[in-house]
Amino acid sequence: MKIILLNDSDKFIELNSQLLEATKKLKLQNGFRKFGLFFGLALVSVFIPVLHFVLVPVFLILAVVSFFYGYNVSYQVSNPSACSCLVCSRQMTLPVLIGSNRRLTCSACSAQFRIEG
Repeated sequence: MKIILLNDSDKFIELNSQLLEATKKLKLQNGFRKFGLFFGLALVSVFIPVLHFVLVPVFLILAVVSFFYGYNVSYQVSNPSACSCLVCSRQMTLPVLIGSNRRLTCSACSAQFRIEG
């Protein structure tokens, strides 16, 4: 699998990972994990006296929306390993699940990378 810097296609990182199609089970787990986070926040916000009239509906709507965003992943990285960014040379970790656009962003310098595999 290659990770290519978007603005300079001559620079790339070669990894020993594989890019696989995400299974339905993995997509559901990711969706329910994101749903559970916001649903838990909705349950906790019930105990906030006045703000719960706004917070509970907002967190419940966000829970449903985040489920669909979590389910929308398309690819799975088989054994994600840490690699260094080509721009700032800081350590960058690969996510386990990647969306259909196959793009990564360095958290330190915001450099954008495309995954080919």
